[in-house]
Order: sequence, then structure tokens, then C-alpha cells
Amino acid sequence: MKKTVGFIGAGNMASAIVHGMVNSGSFTGEEIEIFDKDEAKVRTLCEKTGVSAAKDNAQLIKDCGCIVLAVKPNALPELLKENGETMADENTFVISIAAGQSTERLKNMIGFDVPIVRVMPNVNALAGQAISGYTKNEFVSEEQLSLAKKLLGCFGKCVAIDESLFSVFSAVAGCSPAYVYLFANALSSVGVRDGMTKQESLKLVCEQMKETCESLTDGEPENGELEKIVKKALQAAYDKDAGM
Repeated sequence: MKKTVGFIGAGNMASAIVHGMVNSGSFTGEEIEIFDKDEAKVRTLCEKTGVSAAKDNAQLIKDCGCIVLAVKPNALPELLKENGETMADENTFVISIAAGQSTERLKNMIGFDVPIVRVMPNVNALAGQAISGYTKNEFVSEEQLSLAKKLLGCFGKCVAIDESLFSVFSAVAGCSPAYVYLFANALSSVGVRDGMTKQESLKLVCEQMKETCESLTDGEPENGELEKIVKKALQAAYDKDAGM
């Protein structure tokens, strides 16, 4: 009997997702298999979550009905070319979290018409609070989409995104946690400078940021220097994702 989900790649994001799947109770370790060339990463993830390890990518694809591509984009062409026929033979359902890779490009690299869901999670997955955008190609069944949404729900929330807006989503939702962290740390450093502990100051800042975000309106903000800097940075992130 096939396992439910296999992960090609055991880096930080894959690890966060696997931990979320198991800790949420939506999946058991017995349903998940992983492979990565870094044996130490695989061993650590297996020990902490109870998932199993495959000997190579080919075994993983044969063992699992759904495969999560959690490797860097530059590793995909060779990986998918080598394993595309096996994916087609095994009726593999593919979920990709690789940045900048459209469902059409992934299908072309695989070389066969396979069901693909493209996902863009963000760093908040590490805390189980991600907002993940997803889109699918025409070969994805309702059952497969339901599995993908169940998986994404294990480490946060998910929203359907038109693929034409994926680079926009990647820039805004993908980068915003980093800017929030940076701004919160900058604000809290003032409290530390003037006598608060780091924990006291950061807690105060985070609570106020949360309250402020919940009371935001659609009013047009002033176009200050900070806004210009953020827009420039997000434009760079958009351009990078769109150009991959």
C-alpha cells in the first residue's frame, strides 16, 4: 500500500511542513516518506517525527501517491527529467513549493501530463502560521486538491491564487514576515536602549502591531520614505520570482 505523501528535499521548509503535518494529527509519521542527499537532515527529521526515509527519489515516487518537490529550483530540471516517466507510470500527484516555477514549466520538465499543485508558503510555516497561496493545473482531481489543502492546513492557512498573480503573492505574502520581524526588532531596540528587557519590549511591540493590524482600514496611507523603501524591495522580490 502506498504512503500518502513523499518529500523530495528535507530542508527548513520541508521540515516545517512535515512537523506541522505530524503535530497537527492530520497525518501520521507512517504516512510520510522523505529523501534528501543530505543524510544527516533525513536522519534528524525521521527521529523527530517518525517518518521513514527512501533510499532514492525513484523509490520515493514508487512508494508515495503524492510527491512534494521541496528542492531549489535549479535542481528541478535534472531531477524531473530523470524521474518523469516514473511519475507518469505511478500516476503521481505533484505538489511543488519551488519558487518561480509555473505548473506549465513543471509539467514540461516532467515531460508528461501529471496533476500539479503549485504552492508558495512563507517562513511563518516554521511557527505553524503560514499563509500559503496555491494554484493547480487541469489534471488535478477534487480528491487531490482536497489532499493538498489538508496538507497546507497543517501549518497555517491557504488561499487559491490565479497563477498570473503568483509572483505578486510571493513578493507580498512571502516577504512580509521578514519585514515585520525587522520592524518589530527595530522598535523593540529602543525599549532596550532605555531600560526594558528585550523580552518586555518585543512583547509590547508585537501586541501593539497585532492590535494595529486588526484595526487597519482601507484608507490611503501617506507615501513616506519607509513606504518607498518597502515598495522598492518588494518590486525586487517580484522581479526575481517572475524571472526564474
